[in-house]
Order: sequence, then C-alpha cells, then structure tokens
Amino acid sequence: LDSTFGPRSLNQVKLSYVTYDNTLTPGSSLLGDPAVNGVIGGVTVTGLQNLWSVFRWPRATRTHNYNVSDDFTRATGRHVIKAGGIYRRLLSNTRNDQNFNGWMLFTTVDNFVRGIPLNYQRAFGDSRTDQRGNEYGVYLQDDWRVTPRLTLNLGLRYEYYGPFFEKFGRIPNLYDADRNNFMPRFGFAYNVGGNSRTVVRGGAGV
Repeated sequence: LDSTFGPRSLNQVKLSYVTYDNTLTPGSSLLGDPAVNGVIGGVTVTGLQNLWSVFRWPRATRTHNYNVSDDFTRATGRHVIKAGGIYRRLLSNTRNDQNFNGWMLFTTVDNFVRGIPLNYQRAFGDSRTDQRGNEYGVYLQDDWRVTPRLTLNLGLRYEYYGPFFEKFGRIPNLYDADRNNFMPRFGFAYNVGGNSRTVVRGGAGV
C-alpha cells in the first residue's frame, strides 16, 4: 500500500503471510500386536539393514510466518531521509512420534529370528510442540548530497530476535534474547569529473 503526502513524501506498507505444511502418515503396517506387546515402530538388527526406513513414524511440521513492514521516504533540500521498520511473528507447530511406537534392538540375526531382543524402548506422552517467536527491525537512513559531486549514505539499523518459546510451556527456552544487533552503515558516491562519466562508489556496514 503506497501513500503520498505531498510531492516529497512517500509511505509504503507491506503485509505478507507464508505457510509451510509437511505431514507424513505411514502407509505400511507397524510391527507388533497392541493386545500382546504393543506396537513396534522400529527394529534394528546388527548385521542387517535398519528397518526404520520400512516402519516409519507419523510426523508433521506446520509453520506460519506473518510480516508487516512500513517504509517512509522524505526528500528535503540536500537530504533524502528514509525510516521504517518490520515485525515478524513466527509460529512452528510440530509433531514427531519417533520412538513413540517403540524400538527394538537385536544384537544378532539369530536372536532376531528367535525373537530375543537386547532391549525395547518406547517414549510416552505428547510429542507435539507449538513454538512461537517474535522478531522486529527498525532503521534510519540519510542520503546526504554534501556537494554537487559528493553524496554520503549514512544509516543505522537495529534488529531484535526474540527466543522461541513453547506456547503451553512444555519445553524450556533454550537461549536468551539477542538484543545487541546495532548495524551502522556508511557509503559514498563521488562524481570525479563532474560530468557523471566517472563515478566512484564505496561503502561499509556491520
């Protein structure tokens, strides 16, 4: 959405939404009898190919990315000033039931044939996690025409990356917020002969 405020001012607002959905539902039967020994989701036999690739587990990932940004430009005298910001809301909902249907380890092929596993492991509970995160950035920039031949580009940007948190508190936060992302920018353009046939440009930023 573009809006003008007189001949020297322009404001731009942008909205976007991106989603990603990846769901895997096993199409093959799982090992085991729920009435006898539960359901076995995976089998490892020393000396044979890992059967995880045959007896898969259900898993799903669904992400949502909301973005809103605003950019304002104002031309006045020798300056073109730009300022703006962006806000991102990130949602990640996942389910990974690996080992929730059990895993059995046989040390030899003979033990596998005889049905004597070394151990049996199985996870319990809910593997779903609903993680949330917030990010934003703001900036200020000035394109300053110092002389007819020299233009300076001066700017500063700040970005904040908040730690992801689980919506229902089922897992702890693994890292702290990152609050020190100040990024200065400097650039220049110099018209060597004054006729725009040769222009030297340079810049640096953090």
